[in-house]
Amino acid sequence: MTGALATVGGLTLMAIGIVHLLSCIRTRWGRMVAIPLGLVALAYVLAPIGLGVLVTNRARPVLGPRTPSDVGLSYEDVVLETTDGLRLTASYVAIRERRRGAGAAGSGSTRDDVLDHAAMLAGTATGPDRGRPRARREHG
Repeated sequence: MTGALATVGGLTLMAIGIVHLLSCIRTRWGRMVAIPLGLVALAYVLAPIGLGVLVTNRARPVLGPRTPSDVGLSYEDVVLETTDGLRLTASYVAIRERRRGAGAAGSGSTRDDVLDHAAMLAGTATGPDRGRPRARREHG
């Protein structure tokens, strides 16, 4: 709720500032130059900042019920503890061949979202998408 109130307050203050700025410009030509400059500032300054805030402040995704055994991989649940005390849960998949890799979930996804990729790399992928990782709609 406070985020919505802050957004409304910020947009109101921005509108008041734009009206005040345009009222301070006395000539018609000055206003005609100020409006495109404002649009350029919006496109090259405010839009990237807003997009950065939107991408980095996502809601925590919910971990799905899938495990590596659902795609034919044997695994072991592990917990990694960082030097600052943060506990990270993961699935360790032992691979018999010389290939090695690590699957890392990205923004807005979880470890069960990379299972299809792991199955493809391990050669255990089945179904119509065998050999091709599936992209989630949220990731483009």
